Amino acid sequence: MNLFGLSDVGMVRENNEDTCLYILREEENQAIFVVCDGMGGARAGNVASDIAASVFVEQLERQVRAGMSRRYMESILSSAVEFANYDTYRAAHANSAYQGMGTTLVGGFISGNQVMLANVGDSRAYLYTPEGLQRITRDHSLVEELVQRGEITEEQAREHPRRNLITRALGTSRKVGADLYPLSLEPGQKLLLCSDGLSSMVPDSRIHEIMQEEDSRVCCERLIDAACDNGGHDNITVLILTV
Repeated sequence: MNLFGLSDVGMVRENNEDTCLYILREEENQAIFVVCDGMGGARAGNVASDIAASVFVEQLERQVRAGMSRRYMESILSSAVEFANYDTYRAAHANSAYQGMGTTLVGGFISGNQVMLANVGDSRAYLYTPEGLQRITRDHSLVEELVQRGEITEEQAREHPRRNLITRALGTSRKVGADLYPLSLEPGQKLLLCSDGLSSMVPDSRIHEIMQEEDSRVCCERLIDAACDNGGHDNITVLILTV
């Protein structure tokens, strides 16, 4: 199992409000990982993503174990999201400088080849195979709703003036619902987690082409370079898992 992630400020923003955390348990053949994209201006977005990512990973680190049932995996993942949301929400209301802050979250864990993912917001998870790139998660965003209703195409969504408006985030309300995605990761496949600084700047076809690179570090670097070459209008975070 191999796990590697990188985060970059991009070409326009002054601060990096993304957070990427991961833990690899090689002896147990397990890993825990998360990507968060904060919002709120000044340093508040950075605070939100840091809190949510740290709490999420800490919660799972205590509960991921061998021989987990599907129900248990879903339970601990939902609970980790709830704790991350609550701590972010509490911090936002404890300091006037942080009011209104929030963050996306895409993350989860793998045990053996069984992956369980959670998603809130528009950070994404993709499954790479030699044949193509499949988006696993569904964005919680205005443009995603428009695409699902057939009002705009995926290509139009990429250029839509309200493409950054998300409809669900951690830290903005006392409770938040996460979508859960179970999957199996087979040899030759890769799991990619990323903030919209990658997905909004680089077409899926180009992401798939770059992910043919076998070295995860080089692959992450090339994905970030591709986003920057296309303008780098946002922070860019990528994480790649292979078994």
